[in-house]
Amino acid sequence: MQNLQDCCIKLYTKDSFLFHIVNNALRDDDGTKLDTLGPYGYLLYNYIGRHTKRHCCLLIFYRNKSRSITVYRGDHVSDKLIAEYRQGTDRKEIYFKWNLIVSTSFDRTVAQVFSINILYVIKIERYSCIYQYIILKENTYFQDEREVLLRAGIRFRIIKVEFDIISGRHEIHTKIIPLYLSNLL
Repeated sequence: MQNLQDCCIKLYTKDSFLFHIVNNALRDDDGTKLDTLGPYGYLLYNYIGRHTKRHCCLLIFYRNKSRSITVYRGDHVSDKLIAEYRQGTDRKEIYFKWNLIVSTSFDRTVAQVFSINILYVIKIERYSCIYQYIILKENTYFQDEREVLLRAGIRFRIIKVEFDIISGRHEIHTKIIPLYLSNLL
């Protein structure tokens, strides 16, 4: 099973039709693709979980030392969504969710290449959110991108929305919301 998951994640990181089809189906919540893409999506989703299960001991030793990491994602979103982000700024009762598998990078410059009108600056509490991301090192076609994948269905809050006049992009500062389960450990 591990070899199959390794193969699936590597194929996902390749610049091919598979990446686009999977994320379009997830984004659109397209149930008609469940029979064909469901097993592949299941393997991707559990690859992230498999990785983090190896690191469960970190939760015990470091749960009080909640160090964070910052990753970046370039994207294109509607003006309507940017307005919703502004309304949700610094309000704990409002959160947003990415239905797709979110590809991010430790390298801001890499994310800016993919940015059309928005750059997400994403703060992840390393140990409280460990079940929600995976750092890809060798198991990717683009090792120089320093890629971090976030699980489909991940929730986040908006901390700050800024407009960068120089780049002409909105910069959205977000914080990943830990799973309820991580608070029980």
